[in-house]
Amino acid sequence: MMKMKRHIILLSLALIFLVPLRVNAIKIKLKKDPGSVIDYGAWVSSSSLPSEVEGIKQFYPESRPVVDDDGNIVDTIAVIKDCCKVNDMRDTQIFLAAMVYASNNFERKENAKEGFESIDYDNNNFVMIFKRTQGTTSNETTYTCNIKISADDGSLCFEIFDIDCRFREKGLIPRTIPLEKLHPDRNKRHEELVKELVKVSSGYISDMMDYVNTRKDIVSPNYNLLKKKSDVAVGMNEDEVTILLGPPMNKRKSGERVRWIYANDYVIIFTDGIVSKIVD
Repeated sequence: MMKMKRHIILLSLALIFLVPLRVNAIKIKLKKDPGSVIDYGAWVSSSSLPSEVEGIKQFYPESRPVVDDDGNIVDTIAVIKDCCKVNDMRDTQIFLAAMVYASNNFERKENAKEGFESIDYDNNNFVMIFKRTQGTTSNETTYTCNIKISADDGSLCFEIFDIDCRFREKGLIPRTIPLEKLHPDRNKRHEELVKELVKVSSGYISDMMDYVNTRKDIVSPNYNLLKKKSDVAVGMNEDEVTILLGPPMNKRKSGERVRWIYANDYVIIFTDGIVSKIVD
């Protein structure tokens, strides 16, 4: 009888301690649940979003499923992609003109970290790192992403992926959140971020398209040297040098010659638009 009473007491004590622990465990689990991942396609379709802003077509994100080896959807990522038709230009010309535009417009400031990630000359595409900062102080936001540009069947196609937004949402310390983790469907600040990102990236693509359409004259006599990732060589034209080195820090013209001056006194001398001398 004494043993039975002792067992009942021990069981009661166990229930007293375990039940609160179980409740706390449930609360913790619920607190960590971030909620469902947004479906950007559905959000764009259900929102009154403008097709143009300041005369520029807006390209909105869509959600792409991430599938494991067994074919199960385990996550989603956000991408922005589309194709823009280019008239009267070969794919190689579109590809070269887009590279010249990108190289001319990389942020060259310290820690900007913009530039070409990879270039595939055989398939007329390249991947670049793109980074832009908008606003100041508490409203400052930095958008960082990869952009793949492809020339295909007379069109310039782009895909923007690995998109990160660095901003201050609560408190003074900024944090970085991938685009697919934002919730513009229920968070006003997130909605503002997505719209700003779309405006910035769409403006960049629009400006690139405008430039490409003005470069129907573009040629690359030294295309094979570019494919080999060669250094600048005598005989290259200004576009080829721009692809390899970007724009110079300074230009000086003297008669038919133009000097492109880079850092560390590296000078490219052009005569009638063709490299005639390299001073290193």
